[in-house]
Amino acid sequence: MASAYVKSLLGSLEFGKAVEPKTVLLVDPDERCRGALAGALSEKDYEVWGAEDLATCFTTMASRQPALVVTELRLPDGSGLELLSVLKTRGTGTAVAIVTAYGSIATAVRAVRWGAAGYLAKPVTAEQIVSVFCQKPCVCSEEGLPLDLGLGDELDNLTLDRAVWEYVNQVIEAAGSIGGAARRLGVDRRNLRRMLSKYPPVERTRTPEPVAQLRRMR
Repeated sequence: MASAYVKSLLGSLEFGKAVEPKTVLLVDPDERCRGALAGALSEKDYEVWGAEDLATCFTTMASRQPALVVTELRLPDGSGLELLSVLKTRGTGTAVAIVTAYGSIATAVRAVRWGAAGYLAKPVTAEQIVSVFCQKPCVCSEEGLPLDLGLGDELDNLTLDRAVWEYVNQVIEAAGSIGGAARRLGVDRRNLRRMLSKYPPVERTRTPEPVAQLRRMR
């Protein structure tokens, strides 16, 4: 669901109708990260555009239609999930992959349910991005829940710290905001924000794979 701010950014903008093949729009406030990935994709003959926030992304898409949008989950003026929602609602035909250093089961579930082509943990490679173009649609249960998530074998190595981190993210999803989650949990909002500003406390054994390559969740 787009916020009032995102709706104001959209205004009367109309996105391009024809998707341009082998084009990627990278939406990330980190210029260095954006530039490195753009260079790697360019070497694979992809035309790459960049945007640091939603406003720039929407302005770009008003004139050109990329085949794939790769967006950071956390943006200065919104979130990658909002961008995903807008593009799917408008039926642009552009695939959307979300990359983040702050991945959680809660946001992965939402992304996949809303039609994300991939949900990847940073750092990502050009090969991972290219593989998103070949993804099969996510398989969901009769209840509409995704049967596969882009979290690799982290669930098999779940630590206590990670379990707490995941639970807090699920409470935030249910409450709709960090403030609401803080009230439900009976903790100070500032402390909750400090915890969430850190990387997820998990020992990674390998880089998580795209959604379609993962094992079936039970």
